[in-house]
Amino acid sequence: MKAQIEILSCSLIGSGEGFALVDADVIFNDQGFPYIPAKRIKGLLKESALEISEILGLGNAPVYSIFGKDGFQEAKLTIYNFYLPNFETLSKEISCLKNYTASGLPQLLSHQNIVSYYTTFIQQTAVEEGIAKDTSLRTYRVLKPPLKFE
Repeated sequence: MKAQIEILSCSLIGSGEGFALVDADVIFNDQGFPYIPAKRIKGLLKESALEISEILGLGNAPVYSIFGKDGFQEAKLTIYNFYLPNFETLSKEISCLKNYTASGLPQLLSHQNIVSYYTTFIQQTAVEEGIAKDTSLRTYRVLKPPLKFE
C-alpha cells in the first residue's frame, strides 16, 4: 500500500537537533532532500491508536498486536520513510550532475542549496503584557508548502 502526506503549511518535521542559529531543524538526507522518518509516522499512528483504543475501552492488546510493544513484541505493521515523489530518480540525477565539475553544477546542487529550496526560517518569541520575553526568541527551519511525501 502506498500512502501520501501533503504539507499545506509551513511544517517542522523535526530532527530533534539544532545548531548555533537554529533551535529546531528539519530532517534531511545526505544530499539535502527532506524526508519523514518511518519511526515518526509509526509512533504517531500508534499513539493515536492507543487513544482510540482507550476511548472505546478495548485495552492496549489490539494496538500492540499491530504496532508491537517497545522491545517486547514484534510489529505486524511495517512503515518506510516518506520521501518526495520520484526521490530515487531525482537523487540519482543530482549525483550524476555533480560529476560535471567544469559546469559549476556541484556548487549549484550543493547540500545547502537543496535544503534552501525546500525550506525557510521562521522565528517566534513569547510575549508577556505586550513585550517580548527576554531570551525567548526561537528560530526554526521549516518545510515550505506545498510539498508531498510518499
